[in-house]
Amino acid sequence: MGTFKSELRQAIIQPDQVPRDEISNHVQYDDGSPEKFLLRLWRDLYGDEPIGASG
Repeated sequence: MGTFKSELRQAIIQPDQVPRDEISNHVQYDDGSPEKFLLRLWRDLYGDEPIGASG
């Protein structure tokens, strides 16, 4: 889980590093954009934890 959390954090911080169709080809979401989906996923999993926090 630590690796997933770290990679999700990086995808949120640097969305240009994630190919846009990589997410939309593998995940169904109604958030409007991959970036909004990733932010919602973070909130769903980690609540109010700051994205920039490590650990």
